[in-house]
Amino acid sequence: MATFLETIDCGVINLDLVTHYRRYRDGKIIFWTKDGESFQTELLPGIRDQLESMRYDERTAVIQSPPGYTLLCYWKGSPEEPESVQKQDVLAWRIDLDGDFHKAFGAWLHSDEQNVAVLCPDGSVVEPGNARFATEQDWLKERRAVAAKEDK
Repeated sequence: MATFLETIDCGVINLDLVTHYRRYRDGKIIFWTKDGESFQTELLPGIRDQLESMRYDERTAVIQSPPGYTLLCYWKGSPEEPESVQKQDVLAWRIDLDGDFHKAFGAWLHSDEQNVAVLCPDGSVVEPGNARFATEQDWLKERRAVAAKEDK
C-alpha cells in the first residue's frame, strides 16, 4: 500500500518511491527517488511532522494494516465545544525491527500523538509504548482523569 504526502502546492509525493530526504530550516525538503532523481518542495506543518514520525531506515518496515484497528483521539473539550473521541481507521503500521514499539498511522492521525490510542479488534485499547486498557471505556476514563489533573 503506497503512502502519499500532500505538498504545500497541493501536489502529492509517493513515499514508496523515495529513498531518503533532507529537511531544511526554512521548511523546504529535498527528496531523492529510487531512479536517482531529486526534487525540492514544501509540506504543510502537520504533514512535515508526519514525515518526521515515519522516518524510514533499515530497522523499520511499513505494512498495510489488517481491518479492525481504529485510532482513537481524545479531545477534552472546552467551554465552546463538548468532549469528543474522534475515530479513524488504521491504514498502516510502522514495524520497528529493533524491538521498539510499533506505530499506527491513519489518514491524518498516528499513535505517537498525545491522547491517541489504538482500538484493537478484540475491544482492548493500546497506547503503543505506554499502556493497555481492557476496553475503550477504561481508556476514556483514564483520559478524563489525566485531563482533570491538567486542569488543576
